Amino acid sequence: MNTLNIKLLVLASAALLSFSSLFSPQVLAAQAQTADEIMKKVDQQVRRTWNTQVAMIKLTTCKYAVKKGRMRCVEKPRGVVFENILKREDRDKNNVKSLAIIQEPISDKGIGLLTYEYDERGKDSDNWIYFSEFGKVKRLISSDEGSGSFFGSEFSVDSTENPEARKLYNYSYKLLEETTFEKRPVWKIEFTLSAEKRRKTKYEKLVVWIDKEKYTAVKEDLYRNGKVLKQRVQRNIQHIDGVWVARNVTMNNFATKRVSRMVVTSTAYHMDIADAFLTQRALTDFAFRERNLGNLSIHLK
Repeated sequence: MNTLNIKLLVLASAALLSFSSLFSPQVLAAQAQTADEIMKKVDQQVRRTWNTQVAMIKLTTCKYAVKKGRMRCVEKPRGVVFENILKREDRDKNNVKSLAIIQEPISDKGIGLLTYEYDERGKDSDNWIYFSEFGKVKRLISSDEGSGSFFGSEFSVDSTENPEARKLYNYSYKLLEETTFEKRPVWKIEFTLSAEKRRKTKYEKLVVWIDKEKYTAVKEDLYRNGKVLKQRVQRNIQHIDGVWVARNVTMNNFATKRVSRMVVTSTAYHMDIADAFLTQRALTDFAFRERNLGNLSIHLK
């Protein structure tokens, strides 16, 4: 057999191998998944891989304009650094307690938000905010959940905006297409809100891009009145302590032309966090809070 024939045989074999790999059991199984099955795995990825988390996060917000195809702030960004603590009551349920405390700037230090998310149908989350300047805790009313801004940013306490707090039964799912996002294979899935959930939020539907390998959302469009009101993009997704973590999250509000960015500067999972810490006492008792935060912060990386 001459050299040319050998080369042709090698190329034909490689092409056949590549073609047959498209029909491997693993690929066929991934292609055959329904939107509901995909979202169940996303839910498991969110709930079953961790039960506690501590993170230091930098949050910035600014008004922007698009110039020469690039988004640029037209004002000095307002920024805060806060410590975020989360504890999941049970990995089989979506009951989550979270505490966010601002550390910087010094003028805002001590402002905090305590949230209890419940898995039970029809049970709204409980939210309390503390302003250190006034020394008082204010309860956020559930009916105001959709409009509550997270520390003055374009992120919201509305669980529709927060992938960690979404509950499967609040949505129906439709697989729109299999595509790519920033060169990674993804599923593009439409979320339609249930009638009950629709009454409690300003959104009517979501379109979410799910990474096929990590079962993590990388992009989300949040619709209102038939248009994309906000867009959330999650980048720099890393595997830390066995958990996929988006270390850079952007929320763009197309209506207000404001954009907020969260950068996870350090984080850690799987620590012991006492239930007694995730209470209103952590908002109002400085010594109690700082002692517990100090014990948790040594694990950050």
